[in-house]
Amino acid sequence: MNRPSLQANLSTFRFRIFFLYTLKLGLLALLGQAGYLETIAQASSPIGDLKTIPKSNFEKGDRVAWLGGRLWEEMQDHGELETILTIRLSGLDLRFRNVAWSGDDVEGRARALFGSIEEGYQRRLVDLSKSESNVVFVAYGFSEALDSAWTVDRFETGLVRLIADLKKAKLRILLASAGEIPSGTRFPNDRLPEVNGRIKAFGESIKKLASKEGCTYIALPSMDASMTDDGLIPTPNGFRRLALQYANAIAPPSLNDLPEQRIALQINSGLPSSIAPGWLLKLESGNETGTWRWKETAHSLPEQSPPERIVSIPNLPEGNYRLLVEGEVVAQGDARKWGGGIAIPGLGHDRQRHALREQIKGKDTLFMHRYRPQNETYLFLFRKHEQGNNGVDVDRFASLTGEADKKIASLSSPKSYQWELVRE
Repeated sequence: MNRPSLQANLSTFRFRIFFLYTLKLGLLALLGQAGYLETIAQASSPIGDLKTIPKSNFEKGDRVAWLGGRLWEEMQDHGELETILTIRLSGLDLRFRNVAWSGDDVEGRARALFGSIEEGYQRRLVDLSKSESNVVFVAYGFSEALDSAWTVDRFETGLVRLIADLKKAKLRILLASAGEIPSGTRFPNDRLPEVNGRIKAFGESIKKLASKEGCTYIALPSMDASMTDDGLIPTPNGFRRLALQYANAIAPPSLNDLPEQRIALQINSGLPSSIAPGWLLKLESGNETGTWRWKETAHSLPEQSPPERIVSIPNLPEGNYRLLVEGEVVAQGDARKWGGGIAIPGLGHDRQRHALREQIKGKDTLFMHRYRPQNETYLFLFRKHEQGNNGVDVDRFASLTGEADKKIASLSSPKSYQWELVRE
């Protein structure tokens, strides 16, 4: 039987090595261009380096104003969109101001109050100036589509004028088109084709003008029927779901995973108990007398949190135990129940996220009091002779809003939390 010569075997071996090396270089180049190498490196890095800032339409230090109609005004009552973006883009140190107004359109009619449409238009520019923003997110076309008097020409004329004035104010402009009204809601079915036709037509105008005027264009997704009763405004749960969809359209997420709802704690190992990439619960101390301590750390807050999480602690000695997070009892039960899992009101970082959202809602309320006080008829309009002397107090809300911004910045950075399981 003839065997290949040693020289032939060496030649074949060298060829295979060269082929694999060339293939490796090609794959590395492709992965590098796609951004996967950076993601892989960060996924295996220490927790402090894991957080990545996804590419977005914002830059570090941007001050962003929301401009639109009822949907955007009511966003501030829920705080979800700003919360998600604040967490996702925490490294950019963004600041948001809600200048939306129910019924607002490109002409500014809803802001006219007791004056003319032109006065409403000018009022909007003043409102924007009070936001002290350098970026404006413009979301029109939905309110207009509900009114058959609006044509594409009229809409484009109003939007072109608005864009020109925003540019004069040296604002960077993001133009967003609205999603269509879903079928299967209380919105009249016989009106759907007509209204959705206008929404689509106005959306095409927005996209065209964004390209022509050098603005960023964002196509916002439509709601589905499970998110809204009337087809116009989301339900509370719909707002939460829509906020995530809008955030994904505005600033696509990174590849970082979120913690699962069910978490298992270990009592017999000093190794970190990984909840998700970047979320750890590390056993720091424990003994058979019945006291265990863990430290919860994370690379960022969860963008969304469930109402509760299930914590299981297997292999506990018999007895009753209470679980404390930062010294507060969050759950208790015997060893058997802990082995199966007990509901707790969230991780420490879930609770921090809740505090962040509440702070954002409070900040939006403070800014509303400044640029749009409820009693402005008495403060600034035709009845100011009665309470106009109190108008000087309105601008004081600026410093209060600024203080709220500082608290938001602090809350957006994840802290560590101490967990303790104690036998009773």
